[in-house]
Amino acid sequence: MLLVGFVNNEYIHVSIMKGKYFCGNHLTIVDCHILPQLRSFQRGHIDYIPTTCLDQFPDIISYINNMLSLPIIRKWYGLGEPEKMFTTTELAMYRGLNGGPVYLGAKGLVFDVTGSSFYAPGSNYHIFTGYDASRALAKMSLDRNDLENPVIADLNESELQTLDDWIEKFKSKYAVVGRLASSAHK
Repeated sequence: MLLVGFVNNEYIHVSIMKGKYFCGNHLTIVDCHILPQLRSFQRGHIDYIPTTCLDQFPDIISYINNMLSLPIIRKWYGLGEPEKMFTTTELAMYRGLNGGPVYLGAKGLVFDVTGSSFYAPGSNYHIFTGYDASRALAKMSLDRNDLENPVIADLNESELQTLDDWIEKFKSKYAVVGRLASSAHK
């Protein structure tokens, strides 16, 4: 895994990691030190660093998600029970067909939009359900090509802000039921 650092807002490569954790396949004190630093970047605690700065590094996002899946780490951060990890194939099964739940993925999160008339089968926005709709939401697009390509690295600042606005709206209205196992936000 590649770990990055920041110097004058520029990404620099610090270390190449091998294994599940920073020093291999066993959790060490190094992991307990690195995780809060990486979370600080994601949470906007570092001046002039966008909260999406790590999104282009799927290995780092995977490392963070792996660490946050550990019961002891979840307890430390007060995160409760681990969230379900959804593959794109699993997420596609949650489109509300035959009365089942309706889920929508965006920016690595999976939201339960069951009960919302906006996302119910037959509605205009039902197209977003069962997908990582990040790109389509950012572009305000109903084009299936944007749904089938969730990569957001090439979006402009305005589109990324639109996506962030959608995420905040979803977080305020819908339960987060899991995360996308392989987020394409690179």
